[in-house]
Amino acid sequence: MSKNAFEFSSFFRVVLIPLAVGVIAGYGFYNYFEGTSTGNILFASCTILGLLLGILRAVRVSQKKEKK
Repeated sequence: MSKNAFEFSSFFRVVLIPLAVGVIAGYGFYNYFEGTSTGNILFASCTILGLLLGILRAVRVSQKKEKK
């Protein structure tokens, strides 16, 4: 496996966990508000927040690996 492919897969795995947490939390809000527009907004917000947090976390992890 090439170094770039390994880095991409590592980056993807680090992003995936916060994204999954955001999707699960958003789905919980969506069901709690019974699919209303409030539930839709909270679902989208949690998903986007999870994605952003995952990207930030992956960037920090990759920067730490580069320093070593």
